[in-house]
Amino acid sequence: MQHDPPSSLPTTTTRKLTATTKRDLFLDRKWQCFWLGLAANGFTDMYNLVLTLWIVSLYGGKSWAPLVIGTTSTIGVLAVFLTSPLTGMLIDRWPKSRTLLYAKIIHALLLGCFWVPVVAWSLLFSQSAPLQVVLPIAYVVIVLDTLCGQFSMIAPTALIATFTDKSLRGQTLVYPGMIGSITGIVSPLLATFLFSLLGFSWALLFSALFALISALCFLPFRHMERMTPQKTELHPPFLEEVSAGARFIVKSRTLIMLLLVFFLYSCGDSVLAMNSLFITQNLHASPGLYGVLESTTSIGTLVVTIVVASLLSRFKIAKLAGIGCIFSGILLFVYARQTQVTPALVLYGLMGMVQRGTGLLLFPLLLQFVPAHLTARFQAATSIVLGLADIAVVALVSYLASILYHTHFILFGHSWDPIDTLYASGSLLIILAGLLFMRLRIPPMPKKQRITTPLPEHVAVSLPEDN
Repeated sequence: MQHDPPSSLPTTTTRKLTATTKRDLFLDRKWQCFWLGLAANGFTDMYNLVLTLWIVSLYGGKSWAPLVIGTTSTIGVLAVFLTSPLTGMLIDRWPKSRTLLYAKIIHALLLGCFWVPVVAWSLLFSQSAPLQVVLPIAYVVIVLDTLCGQFSMIAPTALIATFTDKSLRGQTLVYPGMIGSITGIVSPLLATFLFSLLGFSWALLFSALFALISALCFLPFRHMERMTPQKTELHPPFLEEVSAGARFIVKSRTLIMLLLVFFLYSCGDSVLAMNSLFITQNLHASPGLYGVLESTTSIGTLVVTIVVASLLSRFKIAKLAGIGCIFSGILLFVYARQTQVTPALVLYGLMGMVQRGTGLLLFPLLLQFVPAHLTARFQAATSIVLGLADIAVVALVSYLASILYHTHFILFGHSWDPIDTLYASGSLLIILAGLLFMRLRIPPMPKKQRITTPLPEHVAVSLPEDN
């Protein structure tokens, strides 16, 4: 006998605004605003690059500059490390459209709070704000902004999955990556241009304006999820959901090995946090080149996507990911020895393309042996592992680059400084991760395997139909 669900339980349903054809995705006004909002969202992180350029341009010659740059990177990674286990589940429980909207509004307000003190100091004292004023504000903004960024990064994917027809979801989920690739090319160049032409404070203002534009573009989606008593979506207790996912991960040797590979790869890749100093010290170029280098990592991403898709039918995913890691590690080692801008620019662009291509393989790799309902929890576990690697490596690299700032030594007949030595060490870790990837054996998973957390017996639930 079924009983009516208690009135205190959350009830959600979706309006019949699901896109069923590609025409709906590009001609419907709500979806047009959605894609425009994603594009504007790609420009809101300019303030991170602008802050790095400001530190390098004013304090790049100081021995403690690597420590400051590393700290700004570590603060954001630490926030991701602490909050990623909760973000995915909260988005599943909360209205996705409103979560995305509120996250972008808070994002715009935070960047505005960063801009106001910087401008006020300049107006009151007729000089730019010192590091002692900017840095504490930047730390607070980075932490809070990273928390909002977790929601604004995951919620668009959840919205697409909710409001598109099942036959369109696979190809529709590619569009955010394409938009991110385009903004990834333009955003660093725009940030460098604004910083060079208008200065630090105006570049911050533009970043806040893009966040506001993104929030306004997501407004049409705010009523897409309505509360009604007709269809009920009930989740098991929160802690039981977490423990079910944790038990599954711990009992799987393959998942543990995969997390180890992710950890090694992230450790090797995190040494690039010192890239702004590598440009000024090793390449003897201006800090503005940093934005150009970051743009090169996005150029060619669409081509890489096509190449990876064609290779998936010929190679095993783990083997293909291993080849990508090994090639990326070799490119990083060669890049570490560069002293001229042009070859460094080419190598960094190739390395970014290979890394993005390897990243495209990770989600299909997860789908091979992680149950669909546990994918978000394993992604959260992956974020914890990668965050731990980033925090440890960035802190270590920043510390070593600071205390060994003026140290040079000879190895195999070549002169090495702290930064290119750290880069070479990181490349070896990436190559090791690639070798482990190629040895990874993924056992076949039964189609009906599923781990569930039982609900109380007295509760009967009517779930929304899947489109």
